[in-house]
Amino acid sequence: MKELDHINYNLEKDLIVTIRSELPDDTTGNPLDWYAKQKFITAIEQDKDNEHKFNILLATGKTVIAEKQERWRSWWIFSLDEIIYNTRFTSCGLRQIFKEMFLTLKDQFEYEIKHFDWTFECSDDFRYWTSGTAHLKKIKKMAKELIEIGETDFVTQTWNKHKPKDYGELIINE
Repeated sequence: MKELDHINYNLEKDLIVTIRSELPDDTTGNPLDWYAKQKFITAIEQDKDNEHKFNILLATGKTVIAEKQERWRSWWIFSLDEIIYNTRFTSCGLRQIFKEMFLTLKDQFEYEIKHFDWTFECSDDFRYWTSGTAHLKKIKKMAKELIEIGETDFVTQTWNKHKPKDYGELIINE
């Protein structure tokens, strides 16, 4: 029984590290420290019927279900609002959900611009061009939403602050 407690403790510790890595950075792009990220998680409860399954209660009132898969080279599968995120392949979906939950639209917009690949159009690799095009489309969608709520100056200032010197203006309606 003592060995099982040790395994459960390590599972919970692994879960905390994984969740912490998926929570968003602060608005300046710097990673939040553990104590700042702790405010997002209200509680972590182990499922009574499955020792590899946990319920993560978030400050927003939502619950993320996490289940550890396999024992060696294992990974987590998270589900939120009946959408499943498998960390074996990617964690981007879960990270995006957390960004939308915990960051304002203005903070999300600035975060996306800071992490934008300004050279994607020059890439010889079609995957980078496709990814960059999708990211720019997302930025334009957010900019349009911000402009609709009267944040035109914020959009313009943020774009001009982070864009390379020779990069053009943000054109929303293409």
